[in-house]
Amino acid sequence: MTILYTVPLFIPDARGLEFLMILGTESYTNTPMIPKGLSFNLYNNLLFIWGNFLLQSYNAENFIYLADFPKESSIKYMVNSFRGDVAIVTETEEIWYLLEGTYHLYRIFPSHGWDIHVSLQVMKQSSLYASKETMVTLFYEENKLYQLVYLTHGKQDQLVKRLVPMEKLLMYEQHKQIHTVHDGSHPTLSFSNLCPFEVMRLGNLPNPQAYTRQERYLARPPMVLNPSGFHSENSLAVYQGLVYYLLRLHSKYHKPYADPVHDPTWRWWKNKKQDEDYYFYLASNWLSAGGVHIDMGSYEKIYDLKSHFGLPERIFLDKGGEYHFSIFLTARGYSFEMGTDIGSAFKVQSKVSVGVVLADPSCTESLIKQKVLVKRNSVLFLGNLMVPVFIGCPPGKRLAFDITYTLKYMRQQNKHYFDCMHVDPEMPCFLYRDMFYPFFLIQDLVTGDSGSFKGSYVLKVVGGGPSLDSIVDYNEEEIYRYNSPLDK
Repeated sequence: MTILYTVPLFIPDARGLEFLMILGTESYTNTPMIPKGLSFNLYNNLLFIWGNFLLQSYNAENFIYLADFPKESSIKYMVNSFRGDVAIVTETEEIWYLLEGTYHLYRIFPSHGWDIHVSLQVMKQSSLYASKETMVTLFYEENKLYQLVYLTHGKQDQLVKRLVPMEKLLMYEQHKQIHTVHDGSHPTLSFSNLCPFEVMRLGNLPNPQAYTRQERYLARPPMVLNPSGFHSENSLAVYQGLVYYLLRLHSKYHKPYADPVHDPTWRWWKNKKQDEDYYFYLASNWLSAGGVHIDMGSYEKIYDLKSHFGLPERIFLDKGGEYHFSIFLTARGYSFEMGTDIGSAFKVQSKVSVGVVLADPSCTESLIKQKVLVKRNSVLFLGNLMVPVFIGCPPGKRLAFDITYTLKYMRQQNKHYFDCMHVDPEMPCFLYRDMFYPFFLIQDLVTGDSGSFKGSYVLKVVGGGPSLDSIVDYNEEEIYRYNSPLDK
């Protein structure tokens, strides 16, 4: 067993600082450190050691003491969104918030911002808040923080799940900083706004499927041919059957050989496409069987899904792959200043920057470029930031036997055609005396890309038999025999 780090016996004296790097040379208070637990984020390798203190580290060897957390309190548990947000619950049911990569902790409950929020909810007569309540637990769901709270309304008790609006609470907490401004003879209240920009949005995002590796299909319900336009049990049963068959085609497409067309839905309509106009004619005259019309174009695989101006939940990158996007920060009016020299460009007063945390800098790297767009009152950051990134061959790619081209090439080279007595399009036969020229494809099931495999390979015979039903796995002696160059 290797000891990576030894927790100090006493809490360090930060001397008014927000954080303190633990180097062994710092001074300490008389308050003992009482560790209670560990929390680890596997996406960025951030480790927390917590108790009546909070230590964080990116390498489990060098730790930073976060001095904003009071040593008089003790952490009960921590919850992590694994998207950069951490919520902390103390033994006295206080709620604290930490943004990973920063050092400042915010007490959310009790706080001035929480009181404002609850007052507004009471004014709205919300059923999710009561004068007597007990928090059961705190958790993240779809990157949002929720409370499970036991409420007491008179003689009626209930258990409710309610959202913790973190952004609003932090904003309410910020707006408690007010001062008076004299406008002529009339004093007015002014709120200090500490945020250097008003809006943050993402742009120039690539199509997500190549990075998320999620396969998607389009499956619209059939057209109902009755005056009301409402679906019946019959039409819903048809739709359910269509979706089931689509899922069946999807599962069958994951096989070691390639279809002539790189699309799982191809087999569905390959023998009926020529009749598409006829079925449309029947539907146009309300003559379709069962009173429903199925549009063949309504069931297909989607390869060009567009981005919705948000980062994917996770991305996959192959070796040398990149993911680019832009961050637009719309600055406030007072955030710009004019240079002292004539003809000089505008400059941004607020020092806004974007930081990137890499879980493993030896495998991934980030690049950020800043550009000020004066006419659009925005600051543009260009970069290829990664969130969370899985490295290696992305899922949804396969090496498939190209039956179509192999058969065509074999006929050209061997000058004759040979197949099984009972022809099976998905399992052709080849004459054992002929030279075998197999071809393979590298297919991307997510984006629809397909190309020839041009690498080297070795084929090994591992089984066989006189018929399909009698195929067995060979033993080691038979495998050596049938793969020996001396075997003719």
